[in-house]
Amino acid sequence: MQTIADQKVRDKENAATSAETAKSDAEAAARDAQSAVTTTQTNRQDLIAQLAAQRNTTVELETQHQNQVEAERKAREEVAAQAAAKEASEGRRRPRPEAGRGDRAGPPSPRRPPRPQEQATQP
Repeated sequence: MQTIADQKVRDKENAATSAETAKSDAEAAARDAQSAVTTTQTNRQDLIAQLAAQRNTTVELETQHQNQVEAERKAREEVAAQAAAKEASEGRRRPRPEAGRGDRAGPPSPRRPPRPQEQATQP
């Protein structure tokens, strides 16, 4: 009976140690991610300052311009993602195209008549 209790205590201690290790790893990953965000923000600010100098404008105006460009890019990505999702959902409901025709619409194109030199070689 005592050995079962001892085993349960050891299991709980191992679980606590594992949980503490996981917590520590998660905190380290969060610190690394925050550091990467800070570094990226600093690099962006430095690049905007360089770009402002090259364009002979202020950092504030260039920051506004870059923020606008980023917002427009995100809006285009969102529209594209919504269109892709809509196409994917409609694609599942749409009947499959006829075999051999692919996605072409309309009747099949007529074959061109053989050229004179091709007529002579055909049986």
